[in-house]
Amino acid sequence: MRLALVGDYPLNPKEIHNGPQAVFSYLLEGLVRLPNLDIHVITAKRHLDDADSVEKDGVTYYYLPYPRLPTELSYFILRRRIHQLLNIIQPHLVHAQSALRYGAMCLSAGFPTVVTPHNVHGTEVPFTPGRFNRLHIRLHFAVTRRYFVKNARYIVSISPYIRKHYEPLVDATFYDIDNPVSDRFFGLDHGGEAPNQVLCVGALRTRKRPDLALAALALAVKQAPELHLSFAGAPVEPALYRRLQTFIAENRLDHSVSFLGHLNQQELLDAYQAACIFMQASDLETSPVAVEQAMAAGKPVVVTDAGGTRYL
Repeated sequence: MRLALVGDYPLNPKEIHNGPQAVFSYLLEGLVRLPNLDIHVITAKRHLDDADSVEKDGVTYYYLPYPRLPTELSYFILRRRIHQLLNIIQPHLVHAQSALRYGAMCLSAGFPTVVTPHNVHGTEVPFTPGRFNRLHIRLHFAVTRRYFVKNARYIVSISPYIRKHYEPLVDATFYDIDNPVSDRFFGLDHGGEAPNQVLCVGALRTRKRPDLALAALALAVKQAPELHLSFAGAPVEPALYRRLQTFIAENRLDHSVSFLGHLNQQELLDAYQAACIFMQASDLETSPVAVEQAMAAGKPVVVTDAGGTRYL
């Protein structure tokens, strides 16, 4: 069976930068173990200048440059490039990660396509900085969402949260399949835990609410002064990061907080192994891979009731 996997796949599987990349990478880890699969991976990256392809361990990878143009033009150019590749590959099945980007692009290619939505589109708009940016995203999503709703026929639901949103809108068959997690998280040594170590995983952005995690820590250290909170994730919003630093200074938490930055997969595994508690304080989540990683690692999980988190 010839299978085309299309989505945000990391250039280096050891350097994963977000949840959808983790899901794609862990899914491929499992699929390559199955017999009689001819697997092709298609992804696009903004910093690439030229298209490239490479074959490794029986999988063919195609790397496309993401057009440096306004959103609408980039969408149609990238869709054409993906269609050209799919016509060369001639897959028996296409699996697209995300609904309104790769999913909508692949649905019009003429091959049987199953789509895995990773969020409920529109819910992230309020967290986008800038009024013009929010309006632009709403308009773009409105067009692609209408096409997806009309044409999607097979959907992988990674959470009841996804199914509840899309099922009334789409005449499709739904397959309830949880996000995959790498076997490496299940095999961590609990003897490596550091006492009183709390871990938050995810890019430092507004909707992840690192400020709320710090506020919780400020209350908790009054009863347990030995607690230490580590953030594993890149500070992608400079203004937010400055506010966090100000809060830490004002509340004298300098010795109780660490910012680890972006971690590669081995560093992330080490951080989970050292943690005795996992915390996520987000305002919005679908089926957060970080929570699933923590559960696989056998860590107690403390989370906000945001989006699909309650179903984990």
